[in-house]
Amino acid sequence: MPLSPVGTARASWLRMAQPALFAGDPFDRILNALDPRAGPKRRVVERCAAIVLIAWAPLAVASYAEGTFRGAPGSFASDILVHVRLLVSVPLLMIGEHAVARRFGAALEHLERAGLVPEDRRAAYRAAIASVERLHRAVWPDVVLVGLVAAFAVDDITAGRLERWMQPALVPGATLSLAGAWDLCFSLPVYRFLVGRWLWHFALWFLLLARVARVPLRLEATHPDRMAGLRFLSDAHESLAWLVLALSCTLAASLIMLLRHTGEAVDALDPTVLLFCIAAPLLAVSPMTVFAWPLERARRERHDDYGVAAADLSRRYVAKHIAGRSATPFPVDADEPSTHIDMSSSFQNCIDMRRAPVRRTTLILLFACAAVPMLAVYLQQLPMVEIVKRLRGLMG
Repeated sequence: MPLSPVGTARASWLRMAQPALFAGDPFDRILNALDPRAGPKRRVVERCAAIVLIAWAPLAVASYAEGTFRGAPGSFASDILVHVRLLVSVPLLMIGEHAVARRFGAALEHLERAGLVPEDRRAAYRAAIASVERLHRAVWPDVVLVGLVAAFAVDDITAGRLERWMQPALVPGATLSLAGAWDLCFSLPVYRFLVGRWLWHFALWFLLLARVARVPLRLEATHPDRMAGLRFLSDAHESLAWLVLALSCTLAASLIMLLRHTGEAVDALDPTVLLFCIAAPLLAVSPMTVFAWPLERARRERHDDYGVAAADLSRRYVAKHIAGRSATPFPVDADEPSTHIDMSSSFQNCIDMRRAPVRRTTLILLFACAAVPMLAVYLQQLPMVEIVKRLRGLMG
């Protein structure tokens, strides 16, 4: 069935909005060229499978050939960090990229479709998106990321902090084993590149929202969502749970390896775990703080308007039905009580409006994604019953 003119315009705008941050950069174009006919979901599956085959499988084969696959401490099989990083975190990052592209693209489309962007400001709004899209499609961010990743790889090699399976076993005098060389020169850099790319996209999203916030939006402080109509932005940021979960899994695996090497009590990691579980959700929703002042300005303006209108309505109501010389009771089906109720409800929405468009459920979801993998860290030394008791103590 052909689309109506409105549907065609909406589909065209959605196609323009979605690639603004998370598709079409040099790295993405290279991967898409490998299978140009594949759809978004198929590409995600193919990329996750490619990581397993290219980044993880050679490590397993090389370590098996060198006799360090399993057995003594420091074997490849016992290195939980490398398995979590390549088999869990990298797929989460790739799946999350697709989810974020779809949710953020829909949010950009909704801003204009819902009438939040005035007609005379749509050119400025689209110019803000176009300017960020140019940054996204530039080559230099990927070049900088590759340079940073290469520098980190050189530092890892020269530092000499190696697991047993990464140390040379078959070639005397070598710096690294075959598996160790592949990990430090390819597998680990791939993970770091993907994380860096995610952080760059997040910075671009922050920049875009900051520029959109400078466009005078049509924010209504009495909107029932108590966020002036911006609740959908909080819903879109829930897709960042994929990134938080991926980073949390890697951090948890890293802390488990640290406990194995140092033999410290798990309680010593409390500050690190607590800092991450608090900072990660707050950083994930931080782009929405750019709307704090526009929301406060809308609240003040509508608060003053409703204050004047409510005072005038109350005076006329009291004079007509209560205190006036010719006061008469209003009929049961009169419109005036309904007017008072509607005004009171709208005014209360204005008073209760949040200073940032962040839902409590969004923060809870992000916190859960940050905290759940950390349970594996504490389970290294504490039984589940003890962990539950500690959680109850924290919640009072």
